[in-house]
This record gives sequence, C-alpha cells and structure tokens, in this order.
Amino acid sequence: GPGWQRALTSGYDTKPARVRENTRSAASFAAPARSDIAIGAMVSHAKFGTGCVIDQEGNKLTILFEDAGEKRVLDSFVTVVG
Repeated sequence: GPGWQRALTSGYDTKPARVRENTRSAASFAAPARSDIAIGAMVSHAKFGTGCVIDQEGNKLTILFEDAGEKRVLDSFVTVVG
C-alpha cells in the first residue's frame, strides 16, 4: 500500500522527537566583564567610531556612538579612549 499506510503498520512513531530545552541561562555563557570599562566610559570601535557606554551586561556593552547611534557590542571589540 501507500507509504503512509506502511509507516503506520510498521509502528513508525509519528510524534516529533521532543527537543531538550537548554537549561543554562544566557548569563552562564557570558564572559566576565572587563574591569577597565564602566558605564559612562568613552570607547572606540573600528567600524562604529567613538561612543559612550550606556549599559553593560557581562561582556556585552550597549554603546551610544556619535555617528552610528546605539549598538550592542562585545567588550573585546572596543578600546577605552583616554
């Protein structure tokens, strides 16, 4: 008979496999924050230019750049100005 009938009679499981949810939070994957960068620090980025750090979450910075606007970047991509 048709393939779907053979699948049913052969005991083929039609339920999708359960995807195991990731039990670790995003924070557990984050690298520790750099000690030389704080909120309010002026930093420089190769592509976005100079900006001011307005938020910091682990190694992720939210920076308000003079030309590029607000961006989230990893602290490894910026250098402290001054």
